[in-house]
Amino acid sequence: MAAPAPPHRKRFGQHFLHERGVIERIVAAVRPLPGDRLVEIGPGRGSLTRALLSACGGRIDTVEIDRDLVAALRADLAATDARLVVHQADALEFDFNALAAARGGPLRVVGNLPYNISTPLLFHLLRSGAAILDMHCMLQREVVARLAAQAGDDEYGRLSVMLAPWVEVEWLFDVGPGAFQPPPAVWSSVVRLTVLPTPRFEVAERFGTVVAAAFAHRRKTLRNGLRGLLTPAEIAAAGVDPGARPETVTPEAFNTLARKIVRSQRSGGERMSDYRRILLVVDLTDDSLLIGRRAQALAVALGAEIELLHVVEFLPVEPMGETLMPSVQFEDDLVERAKQRLTLLGAELGVPAGACRVESGNVKSEIVRIAREWHADLIVLGSRERHGLSILVNFTEDTVLHAAPCDVLAVRVGRA
Repeated sequence: MAAPAPPHRKRFGQHFLHERGVIERIVAAVRPLPGDRLVEIGPGRGSLTRALLSACGGRIDTVEIDRDLVAALRADLAATDARLVVHQADALEFDFNALAAARGGPLRVVGNLPYNISTPLLFHLLRSGAAILDMHCMLQREVVARLAAQAGDDEYGRLSVMLAPWVEVEWLFDVGPGAFQPPPAVWSSVVRLTVLPTPRFEVAERFGTVVAAAFAHRRKTLRNGLRGLLTPAEIAAAGVDPGARPETVTPEAFNTLARKIVRSQRSGGERMSDYRRILLVVDLTDDSLLIGRRAQALAVALGAEIELLHVVEFLPVEPMGETLMPSVQFEDDLVERAKQRLTLLGAELGVPAGACRVESGNVKSEIVRIAREWHADLIVLGSRERHGLSILVNFTEDTVLHAAPCDVLAVRVGRA
């Protein structure tokens, strides 16, 4: 009797592809050849994996975070087909460069990517550079529309611009909810991203910063959206209309603007310029993005790097009976959900996943500990009156503010 299939876990954004016709179309689009170094992200229950093994004639690596799915894949497929290698890992943290080196060349990535981490995962893959040859991904249709959009299109945005220097985008076909179990609430699309051998243009150091700032307020003109980074005169000198809205500006023009950035000297002179490592502590409430943008603007002005930190307040409880939920498992679930949310916040702010940290324990002690380990020059705590970190700021006066190894800045976000 066959073992029951591992359950669907909502926290991993799992929607298992099962429709045979869609699977065959994906394999046909990939066109795997002998010698290809295929990597499947999120193989789930193995429906696409089986089809790829049948078509490629070579080895396939898979990356899966769910331990139950990993066990099932190893028992059902890897045990009978030595060409399949199953890696239990978070794709957001997986070292694709190391895998490419081990396999002897660039990788071809295939995957039904979890929608809740698709954007940061794409950026993580592209940071692997020459280790990736191409990607065939199932994504939410709205995301694919943004990937394929051109300047002036309604869907054109930060994602369109940020990927433009690195990849060629081909929107292949759409997939309805019925192709998955459980069915998602939205349509999906399959997209081919071919990594260019050289970028379309030499990407300026502040390219991501300018793009993130411009699209943070889509309705604002560049004159207002880039305030604090460039003056209207500097924007015009780059050959761009200061009155233009970001959705009309080409990636090349954003890159030209990035080259124009001059680090401003804020009040405080030499003392402010000493800040090179900023630790931003967020509570993942609705205000965190606005607080993050404030800290990001400060980091850009100072030329500093920024790290995000969220602490899950967790004090272990001694078991008092068999009915008490295991505290370790409960803590792991909280931390996992926080990691996903912090990674998404980091993607919005242009902060790489590797600079987004989640810890658990006493909030105040963890902030001080991480600041010491990371050698932070400045801790930024954000708050809004009677909301979120306002409590944290008050509670940390006798601990963080006095015990911190560096300066502490408490930012109060005003009401809209």
